Amino acid sequence: MKIAIVHDSLMEFGGAERVLQTLLKIWPKADVFTSAVSLEVIKNFPKIRIKTSFLDKIPYLKKKTSFLQLFAPFIWPRLNLEKYDYVISNSSFGLANTIKVKKPIHIAYIQTPPKNLFGLTEKWGLQKIIPYTFFLANYYQKAVRNNPHILVNSKNIARLMKKLFGIETKVIYPPVIIPRDSFSLKEHRENPYFVTTSRMDKEKGIQMAIEACNQLKLPLKIIGQGRMFNQLKEIAGPTIEFLGFVSDKKLASVYQEAQGFLFCHQNEDFGIAPVEAMGYGLPVIAYYGGGLKETMVDSKTGLFFKNYDVNSLIQVLKKFSGLKFDQKLIRKHAQKFSEEKFIKEFKKKYGRSLLRASQKMSFFIKN
Repeated sequence: MKIAIVHDSLMEFGGAERVLQTLLKIWPKADVFTSAVSLEVIKNFPKIRIKTSFLDKIPYLKKKTSFLQLFAPFIWPRLNLEKYDYVISNSSFGLANTIKVKKPIHIAYIQTPPKNLFGLTEKWGLQKIIPYTFFLANYYQKAVRNNPHILVNSKNIARLMKKLFGIETKVIYPPVIIPRDSFSLKEHRENPYFVTTSRMDKEKGIQMAIEACNQLKLPLKIIGQGRMFNQLKEIAGPTIEFLGFVSDKKLASVYQEAQGFLFCHQNEDFGIAPVEAMGYGLPVIAYYGGGLKETMVDSKTGLFFKNYDVNSLIQVLKKFSGLKFDQKLIRKHAQKFSEEKFIKEFKKKYGRSLLRASQKMSFFIKN
């Protein structure tokens, strides 16, 4: 059985790329189609069988997400995927779920619809210059309405798909790597700090976390890269440390010494990073919005701040300092969103015929 995976791009590493890693664990021999790749990001996929679009050969264009989106109708429908039995698209901004197939079953796993095309976020720079919004929005809408096999990563996105397109979708929470039971939770930390990990984009709210920790003089370690890296470094005080991209091994050690995880996105679709942190027993401080309403239990797995401003976050950080959380309870809660659960949900939805394509499936189901 031949499997193809279609992925927006591999120019940055985030939640969608974590999903791709799991898909390739299930189907290691799958062919992966994407618009463009970064040599730094591709290191996270050492055995990937990858095929890129013409944009990958144009260095300037491939670095701009606006161009990856603009050229989507010239990339995805042109792929010849008829030799495959199943095609799985993993998409958000880049419209990879708009591929066209006749024979294969196309399973679209949607992280989020492209919000900038539907007035849910600000228009991108290129979008303001070239009036492509109406064309791409209609192109996308037609694709999702014509596909009976659409999965989304949260109830939050399921509601959005219903609102925008009038379609019902099945929720399968994305895979989160939860440490094995042998992982030791630390009760006492010598120099506790807060941590956040995210792409450094405006909507992620990292600036809010920095401003709050600046005012309270709290130590904060920031993991990730992105377009706002230099801007954020300029406003960071002496207690803020930027770690850039780190390996999974380093990430585990950072989580193990932290006292809490900060997450300041106003409307995160699901939020893999906070759940990942909870898998290490870390309580999360997050804004009460988006997918976090589904993955957190207030006062049990962390604390919510209800007003989206720095003062509200500061008040919750002050409250946090006087509380003690049950790390084992937090870790147990996170296991509801594990990689194993993701695989079992795929099995429940599509049966064994698709999953037999994986030689390693029995390993993941048992462990």
